[in-house]
Amino acid sequence: MFKVLTSAGFASEEIERFRIEFQRSGRYSVDAFLQNRADLSSLGRAIIAYQIMIKERHEALYESSADADWYRHLVQKMDAPFENFHENNVAFITFNYDRSLEYYLVQHLAGSFGITEVAAFNEVSKLPLIHLHGDVGALPWSKENGRSYGGKIEIHELREWAKRIHIVHDELAEREANFIRAREMLQTYEMPVFLGFGFDRINCERLKFSEITGKARGTGYGLTEAERNAIRKQYGPIPLWDRDCLGLLRNEVLLK
Repeated sequence: MFKVLTSAGFASEEIERFRIEFQRSGRYSVDAFLQNRADLSSLGRAIIAYQIMIKERHEALYESSADADWYRHLVQKMDAPFENFHENNVAFITFNYDRSLEYYLVQHLAGSFGITEVAAFNEVSKLPLIHLHGDVGALPWSKENGRSYGGKIEIHELREWAKRIHIVHDELAEREANFIRAREMLQTYEMPVFLGFGFDRINCERLKFSEITGKARGTGYGLTEAERNAIRKQYGPIPLWDRDCLGLLRNEVLLK
């Protein structure tokens, strides 16, 4: 990574300072570290983008067994004729920067119906899907300047892709518009389901989380009962099961 970052124009001294300061902070993630370190924001975003981009592999999406793959479970429940796929009453709001979900849905349609990825992408694009904190590039079939999934990483473009990543403290009109749309979706849909959600205070406030907990449910995998109770006390009576994403969908949500 050091070689990649210096090739992208970052000074070796800045990279070393980032390494030391991040380690000293004791933070669990680069995202959390950058919330209070705007001085290292540009480098931090490049690190996040690079780490996601090198893990984009088509084959990796199919390596999990069926009893651990919630993407596969999801598309079984979204089964529909190709032209009706977008009529599935589901929407996606994600805090993740990766593009694996929308890419998986495109591959599902292309493989299921023997159509082109372009046609599949056009149908998937009709589903509401919001990246609240940005992403590492539009998919190649979009009208934007897209980037292939798992394609070659052009070092000189790394800074540009990194600019699409937003940190919690960023005040961006585009990101705030996404939160407004997300709040409307959470109020409208019958059952908001939170998968792998971290319940960050700022994000919960921006989503007006306390207004929808009465109908929401989510994973509390790995949380202690005291931690789950603290979340309920702060935001309302949301059921939080000690299950992973697939376990929640199969046992507590039961998609039709």
